Amino acid sequence: MIISRTPLRISLVGGGTDMPAFYEQHPGTVASFAINKYVYVIVNQKFDDKYRISYSKTENSDSLDGIKHDLIRETLREAKKLNGMEVVTVADIPGSGTGLGSSSAVIVGLLNCFYKEQSSNWLAETAFDIEAKTCRKPVGKQDHYIAALGGFNLLQFSKKKIIYSSVESRWDCENPWSQNDLEKKMLLLWTGMTRSSSDILQKQKDGFSNGKNTEFGVQLSNLAHDFHGELINGEIKEAAKLISVGWEIKKNLSPWISNDFIDNWYKLAMQNGAWGGKLLGAGGGGFLFFLAPPETHSRIIKATGLQRIGFKIENRGSEVIYEA
Repeated sequence: MIISRTPLRISLVGGGTDMPAFYEQHPGTVASFAINKYVYVIVNQKFDDKYRISYSKTENSDSLDGIKHDLIRETLREAKKLNGMEVVTVADIPGSGTGLGSSSAVIVGLLNCFYKEQSSNWLAETAFDIEAKTCRKPVGKQDHYIAALGGFNLLQFSKKKIIYSSVESRWDCENPWSQNDLEKKMLLLWTGMTRSSSDILQKQKDGFSNGKNTEFGVQLSNLAHDFHGELINGEIKEAAKLISVGWEIKKNLSPWISNDFIDNWYKLAMQNGAWGGKLLGAGGGGFLFFLAPPETHSRIIKATGLQRIGFKIENRGSEVIYEA
């Protein structure tokens, strides 16, 4: 039996520019970090040649091809697990459509159970290929990299290479503030709404492919660099304002990214002291994230009526935590 633990993530600025449809034509940049909320993947070789896959549903299959969960099925195929296997996934924040990168975390975590000696880059790239190329999901690469790497990173994407630079590595040596100081100003609120991200992401991808969204993508990529600069200089309030700027730009990528409920919650949070914020993930539901003075958090929660989820930045990526 092997158990892996893989962090979920919060993407702040530049989301969408990590799609090949964009970064193969223009440099893409995303500021994103892992959080201490996890997807756990448990694998165990079965005594027979059958498969048991347990997530929000439970599947029993006589063959690999009979598994309906395409991401797990194709990850097992990649790992050449053709003789029966039991796979169980458990998440601290269950369900899909939350905007925290759970599907990518599942693939990275499952791969890590079988390839724990491989590099984080290999895990991320292989996971992306399974999700985007084999399963044909309209996703970007940031989720796979943050799941594999952990930490708070500025990720830069191009056709030839991917560069990532750690934000937290510069906190201790250059700035009069700390990760703990930043975490105290973070507020994560559950909207109670979930959505399938595929249609929203496909709309963004199509917009990059036909050039309609190119201008917005360039703005988002440049904004991620600006955000990174403000953050490492300790200008948290100014960095927060750029998150809001990015949110307004991103809403141009698809008409389904926001709705009246989300817009109203966002407005109430800003009216009650938030410096800046956004809806996480592709849009349409999930979690709202804000940076705000700690003394305003209770006021924002009361005004929006939304549930707060506590978390911290996770500096470690996917890891095997048990093997026997």
